[in-house]
Amino acid sequence: MPGRRPHRSYLGIDQFFRLRPEYNTRIFLAGGSYAGHFIPPLAAKLKQRGSVVRLQGILLGNPSIAPEIQWRSFPKVLLENGIVSREEFELLEKQAENCASLAHMCDLVRKALDANETVDPCLLENFERNCRSMYGDVVVNRELPAVGLFDEISFIVTIWIRNTLGKMTPWNGGCDIPCRYDHLLPDLLDGGMRVLVYAGDRDLMCNWMGNQAWMEELDWRGADGFRRARPVEYKFAGGRLIGELRSFALPDTGGQLIALKVYGAGHTVARDAPAEALKMLDDFLKNKL
Repeated sequence: MPGRRPHRSYLGIDQFFRLRPEYNTRIFLAGGSYAGHFIPPLAAKLKQRGSVVRLQGILLGNPSIAPEIQWRSFPKVLLENGIVSREEFELLEKQAENCASLAHMCDLVRKALDANETVDPCLLENFERNCRSMYGDVVVNRELPAVGLFDEISFIVTIWIRNTLGKMTPWNGGCDIPCRYDHLLPDLLDGGMRVLVYAGDRDLMCNWMGNQAWMEELDWRGADGFRRARPVEYKFAGGRLIGELRSFALPDTGGQLIALKVYGAGHTVARDAPAEALKMLDDFLKNKL
């Protein structure tokens, strides 16, 4: 897998629970958005290395995990939300397909080499022209709310912070944006891991359609069962609707794949729908989903 981030995280987590075994009871990894690039490799490494960590499940919120598949859904989500016209949609579909093809090319190269060592000027130029322009023309020019860590980035790139950390090389957001990490989930699921993927239905970039698409393509022993599973309403005890739930679990190992679409929430479900997010988390930890 590209980079050394999962290895460093693995060493830290494994060492922590070796030193503090009283906390090593039921461990879950959770994260949103770009954590779709971090959590699956870390979970896979914890299992492959036979770590002492008692990892039972992972939660991924509006994750970016399979761009090649997810980016194809972008035009349809824009159309269904009334953001673009039919004519704009047809143009965006062509651009999205080209963008997905470029992501596939990048992923093939970066699976063989470290992501930070594969900066192909031609691919970058094509990506800039076909992908960033597709998002920029529609999202930026429509003045939709942006999601980012701009204040945090401005802070960590200051000279005195870099001096303090002993890191004088320029900071960048990473080069593995097009890489896929969904291929690491089937072995985890087959081995008994419980995986919850939730997405706010108002998010555009890491939207619920794209997440449903890559989940349906996962090659695990419960794939057919998950594809056949019909969505059911997910509610509070009093009957108030939270969203739409699909789930399938393996009867032998307990490996479970859960997809939850949260109504009225955007890219950050916990911020947009805190009560709904808390119930979802509680039900997942208690194995009630």
